[in-house]
Amino acid sequence: MEMIKSDQFYRRQHGHSETGLVAELLSENVCGTVFVGRLGGDEFAILLTRSGWQDGLQRAEAFDALINGATVDWHGELIAINASFGGRTYGPEDDLSEVLKSADDAMYAAKRARAINEPARASA
Repeated sequence: MEMIKSDQFYRRQHGHSETGLVAELLSENVCGTVFVGRLGGDEFAILLTRSGWQDGLQRAEAFDALINGATVDWHGELIAINASFGGRTYGPEDDLSEVLKSADDAMYAAKRARAINEPARASA
């Protein structure tokens, strides 16, 4: 399970365009055992089924590179998309709400780390 949250979609007027582009990129880059859903606002979840930890990590890194390498054209200005990811493995015995909370916590930890390591990018 991967959670994605923008580092700044709703700080700018073009947040709706960014959210739409993220949804499009995710939906165009999944296979039959991967499911993407928008949880609301600027948060998305990616459910990686039939994936081990290593495979899930590689897929998450690919999604990270895809999203954080994208730009959206806003009235002739290219705006870089910045998003943080957090993941959690899960199995048939796991409680869905706990899986979501754990992935969400990991995502926010990544977001805080990004803000510390890339202050100019995080506050743009």
